[in-house]
Amino acid sequence: MPPPLLAATLPAIDLVVIGAYFLATAAFAVWFGRRNADTEGYFLGGRNVPGWAVGLSLIGTSISSISFIALPAAAFALDWRLLVANYAVIIGMLVAVFVFVPLFRALPYTTAYEFLEARLGRFSRLYCALTVMLFQLLRIGTVLFLVSVTISVLLDVPIVWVIVLGGLFILLYTVFGGIEVVIWTDVVQTFVLWGGAIVIFGYIAFEMPDGLGGGLSRAWHADKFSVGSFGWNLQERTFWTLLFVGTFDAIANNCSNQTVVQRYIAASSKREAQKAVWISLLLSIPTWTFFYLVGTLLWSFYNALPDPGLAAMTPEEIVPHFTLHYLPVGVTGLIVAAIIAASMSSLDSSINAVSTIGTTDVLRRYLTPGATEKQFLLYAKLLSAAAGAAMIGIALVIATLEMESVVDLTRRIASIFGGVVGGIFLLAIFVPRVGPKALLLALPIAVGVKVWYGVVLAGWLPASWQIPVHTYWVGVVSNVTLMVVAYALSFIWPRSGSRELPVEERDADDAAAL
Repeated sequence: MPPPLLAATLPAIDLVVIGAYFLATAAFAVWFGRRNADTEGYFLGGRNVPGWAVGLSLIGTSISSISFIALPAAAFALDWRLLVANYAVIIGMLVAVFVFVPLFRALPYTTAYEFLEARLGRFSRLYCALTVMLFQLLRIGTVLFLVSVTISVLLDVPIVWVIVLGGLFILLYTVFGGIEVVIWTDVVQTFVLWGGAIVIFGYIAFEMPDGLGGGLSRAWHADKFSVGSFGWNLQERTFWTLLFVGTFDAIANNCSNQTVVQRYIAASSKREAQKAVWISLLLSIPTWTFFYLVGTLLWSFYNALPDPGLAAMTPEEIVPHFTLHYLPVGVTGLIVAAIIAASMSSLDSSINAVSTIGTTDVLRRYLTPGATEKQFLLYAKLLSAAAGAAMIGIALVIATLEMESVVDLTRRIASIFGGVVGGIFLLAIFVPRVGPKALLLALPIAVGVKVWYGVVLAGWLPASWQIPVHTYWVGVVSNVTLMVVAYALSFIWPRSGSRELPVEERDADDAAAL
C-alpha cells in the first residue's frame, strides 16, 4: 500500500498503533510456531490449554468482525430481532456443558468427525468433514469481506487491496503458529475487541445532541428495540423463527463445529473444558447485546444529526464512517486494531479447523494413511495455506454482491449451504438405534430439501414451487427431515453391532456420557 495514501487518511500515531498490533501478532506466531513438532501440537496444543484461555478464545471466535461491524449494522438497518438467535445459544451451551464436553473429552480423537465414523460409519464422517470444510470457507470469506469493508473506508484504500493483503497476513501467521497461536491471539484479540467497542459507545454517547437518555428514548419510540413480531408466520423473520432456528443451530454447532469441539479437546481437562464453555456463555450474551446497542445508538445519532453521505453507504460502513469522522487521533488506530482483531480471531480458528479436518479426516484416513508425522505436519500447513487462499477468493466474490446486511447473508448461507451435519451428529449422540444404512437412505431426501429451495431461489423453478418457509428455516427443516426419516428407517434397518467407542483413560470416569 502506498504510504502517502495511508498518511492522507490516518495520522502517524494511528498507524503506529495498528503496526504494533500486527507486530505483536507476528511475534506470537513465531513463538508458538517453534513448538509445533507434530500434528498433536499443531491441532490441539498438546491438549494442555487452560480453560480460561479456551473460554476467551471461544468468545473471540464466535464474535469476529460479524459482531463488531455486522451486529451494529443489523441494529442500525432494522432492529434487534436478529439478536434473538444469538440469545438462543444459552440452550446450546448448556447442552454442551453437560453432554458434548464429557462426550468428546472421553474420546481419543482429534476431530468431531472421527466420532461419527465410530457411530455411523465412514460415509457419515467423510460427508460431514467435506461439508463443514466448504461451509467454513464460505464463512471466513464473508468475515474477511466485512473487515475489509471497514479498513477500506478508514484507510481510503481499494477493498481488493485490503482483502488480498489482509488475507495473506492472516494466512501466514495461522499457517506458522497452529492452534496455540490461534487460541492465545484470540485471548488478546477479545480484550482489544471489547476495548474498541467501549470506546465507540463512549464517544457516541458523548456526541449525542440530547445525551444518551435522549438517544435511547428516540430509538425506543421508533421501535428500534423490537425483537420482531410474536405472530406465528414461518415465512417471516418473527421472534419465534429466530428463537427456534437459533436454538437448533446453537445445539448443532456445539457438537458438530470443529472450531468448537477442537477447543473442548485442547483444554487440559474435562473440568477446564466445561469452565471454558461457562466463560463463553456468561460473557458472549452481554457482548452481543452491547454491539446491538451501539448500532441502535448510531441510528439515533444520525437521526438527530442527518448525514447525507449515509444514503450511499451500506449498513456495514456506518461504524467505520463514525470512527473516521468523530473519534480523536490515536483512538481511531485502536478501533482499526479492534476490528482487525475481531476478524482475525474468527478467521484463524476456521483456517486451522479446515486444516485439521482435511489432514485428519481426509488425508490421514483415505489419501495418505502411511505418511509420517512430519509429512502430516507439512500437509497441515499446506492445507492452512490453501484455506487462506480460498478465503481471499470468496471475499473478493462477496464484494460484488448486493445484500440487506451481512448478518442476513450469513444466516442464509448457513441455512442453505450448511448441509445436514447437525442432524447427523444429533442422531449419532442421542439416537443409538440409527445405523449407517438408515442414515445413507435418509440423507438424499434431506439434502434434496436444501437443493430444492436453492434451485427455486436461483429462479430455475417457479416461485410457487418454493417451500413456504423463510430461508432461515431451511436448515432446520432439512435436518429434522433427516432425523425423522432416518429414525423411521431404523425400524427396518436397525444398526448392527454395538459400535463401542474407545474411551480415553484420562477421562474414563465420563464413560457413562457415551
